[in-house]
Formats: sequence, C-alpha cells, structure tokens
Amino acid sequence: LHAILDKELGLLPRGRVLTHVSVAELPGWRRLLFFSDVAVIPQPTLDQRRAIIDYGVTVCRTFGIEQPRVALLHYSEKVNEKCPLTLDYRELVRRAEADEWGNTIVDGPIDLRCALDETSERVKGIDSPLGGRADFLHFPDLEAGNLFYKTLPFLCGARVAGMLAGTL
Repeated sequence: LHAILDKELGLLPRGRVLTHVSVAELPGWRRLLFFSDVAVIPQPTLDQRRAIIDYGVTVCRTFGIEQPRVALLHYSEKVNEKCPLTLDYRELVRRAEADEWGNTIVDGPIDLRCALDETSERVKGIDSPLGGRADFLHFPDLEAGNLFYKTLPFLCGARVAGMLAGTL
C-alpha cells in the first residue's frame, strides 16, 4: 500500500477514495455476490460511502449487471436519528433516486437476510425495491465486512477475490 499511497509517485489521485471491492462465488448460489469495504476504510464517511457505491456499481456493470442492486446493510430496516449511519443511508438512497448512479437500485438500511432473500423480506413485512436480490452489499464498517469476507470461504466454501478500487 505504501507505493499506492505515496504522495509523489503513488497510484491514488488526490481527492479519490481508496477502497476494497470483493466478489464471491458461493456453492449453490445462483450468481456472483459483490461487497465492500472489507479491508481499507474502518469507519466510512458519507462521501466515502458514496465512492464505495460508485466503485461497486462500476464493478457490477463490468460483470454484466445492467441494473445493480445495492444493499446498505444494517441490523435493522429503520432509519433512526440515534444511529447516524442510518441517516447516511437515507441520504444515499435519496441520491440514487436522484439518478446519481444511473440505472441502479439502492436501498437501506436493510439486514443481510432481507437483502438476499425475498422470503425473508416478505416474512418481515419489508417492502424493498431490492426484492431480496441484492448484487452488491455495502457493509456499515470494516469490522462487519471483514468478518463476512473471512467467513464465506471458511464456512461456506466460497471462492472470494478482492481488488483495490480508486487508483489510476
């Protein structure tokens, strides 16, 4: 990372956000699953979250997903003034609705099961445009994302790859 972050010769242009985007191939799962950030930004700011989504949407489109579905993960589906993260999520959903990412669906806060399983959405009474078919999972922080990233191969036998995003 020192070579990438070097202020003089590095690969990270000023003003850009460096993040990590991952993809997993899970046995029995019908499609690739993309997610971020699991390795770089401990507690993303709103602007960093916007950049993470931008990179994730770009990667999803590179893999042929015309309308990426982005899940803003949380333990609850409710926006709560006592939890600033959910306020960031509300703003990101607003930006998506204002067409910041083009043909993209962004929803959250939403829990992992509802993001990936239509039946869970229905049972919980969640009416999300994701329809339980998220392509890209945005984790609330590095801790949650990293635990997920390390659990997939260990418990699920998934094949996982990752890359840095935001560099030249």
